[in-house]
Amino acid sequence: MIYVIDFDDTLFDRSGKFAKAAQKAGIVFKGELYEKSKIKGIYNPKKHLKLLGKKRQDLEKVLEQSQNFLLPGAIKKLKKLRKNNKLILLSKGDFWFHKQKIKYSGLESLFDKIYITDNKLKIFREKIMSRYSQEKIVFIDDKKEELDEVKKVYAEIKTKNRL
Repeated sequence: MIYVIDFDDTLFDRSGKFAKAAQKAGIVFKGELYEKSKIKGIYNPKKHLKLLGKKRQDLEKVLEQSQNFLLPGAIKKLKKLRKNNKLILLSKGDFWFHKQKIKYSGLESLFDKIYITDNKLKIFREKIMSRYSQEKIVFIDDKKEELDEVKKVYAEIKTKNRL
């Protein structure tokens, strides 16, 4: 079986613990400056830091703590799933930003493949379904709209909103 798993708020507490730690460092993930930092709806850390008058190192210090921001049981559940299944991480967002969160979270080695993209459905179709269409696939994401989008196109895919 293939498990396709989202990162933010599925494995990683982006809107809770991470956001609080970033806020302590003066990097706030809400409000006008945060919204202005987005390019085509995708968070751009370089632009955000510039708007905040912060340096990349300020954000890196927070990112280096990413293992502390994992949701409870994430590592244990992934290790259990990995024993008999293929795990694919599919995350939407800025490549550098997500790569750092994934690397410092310690989860990188638990996945057979990692995709960071601005279009999950496109990658799901072009990279995952094209390769694994004959296998059972479970798509796990905290966002109902993304689960619905996948289900609409691929009715045979099992979807879950948590790990």
